[in-house]
Amino acid sequence: MLAALGRIRHGHVVHIGGGLLSLPRALSERGLAGHQHVVEAEPVIVGLARDRFGLPDGVELEWGDGRAWLTGPRAVAWRGMVDAVVIDVFVGGRIPPPFTTYECFAAARDLLAPAGLLLINSVIGRQLDFTRHQVATLESLFAHVGVVLQNSALKGLRFGNALLVASNSPLDDESVRRGLDCDASRAAWVASAGELVGGGRVVTDAGSAWSPVPHLPDLRDALRLVEQTRGLPAALKRDQ
Repeated sequence: MLAALGRIRHGHVVHIGGGLLSLPRALSERGLAGHQHVVEAEPVIVGLARDRFGLPDGVELEWGDGRAWLTGPRAVAWRGMVDAVVIDVFVGGRIPPPFTTYECFAAARDLLAPAGLLLINSVIGRQLDFTRHQVATLESLFAHVGVVLQNSALKGLRFGNALLVASNSPLDDESVRRGLDCDASRAAWVASAGELVGGGRVVTDAGSAWSPVPHLPDLRDALRLVEQTRGLPAALKRDQ
C-alpha cells in the first residue's frame, strides 16, 4: 500500500476500514498524508486505537459503517477533493459483499480528485473468478487499473492478498516498482490488471457475494512439532 501511495505528498486520504491504524501511522510518519479520515466499524478496535495507542498527527478516527459513510454528508462535502481512498475491510478473513461492488467503488471514485487513487485490499486464490470480477468492476469505472500481488498466489499455489489500484490518471508504474523493490513480501506490480486476470463481470449490489473462504495451510502438525522441540532441552537434562 505504501508503494502504491508513494506519489501523493501531504495528501487527503480516506480509509474505509482502519484496524489499529497501521497504514495511517506509516503515511503520517513518512509525510505522505496531511489529513486522514478513518472509518472503522468495530467499536473495540476504535477504542484500542484511540486509548491504547493514540492517534497519529493529522488522523481523525470515526466509528461507523464505511459503506454508508461513502454516501453520507461528510463524503458528499469532500467529493472531488480526496487524493486517495483506501478500502480495507475484512470480517473473519473475508470481504463483506457491500465492499465488492460497482456502487461501492463508484461512491469512492466520486470522492477522488482528478489524479486521485483508489486502493482496495482484496484477495486472490486458486480460483481467480472473484479477482477477475473485482478487476472488471473497477475497469468499468476507471481508466487505469493495476494490481500488486505475489506470483505464487497468481499461479494458484497459495491464497493471498491482491492490492487493486485504480485511477483516472495514469498510474506511476516506476514509483510503485521502486517502492516494492525492498519489500519483504516480494510482491510484483502489474500495470494492467485486466491483461492478467481479465474476463470477469461487473458486480453490482444486487449480485454481490462474499470473497472466497481463505484456503490456508493446516499448520497444526508443524506447531505441535515446534512445541515438542522446545521441550527437548529439559528432557535431555533430565536424562543426563
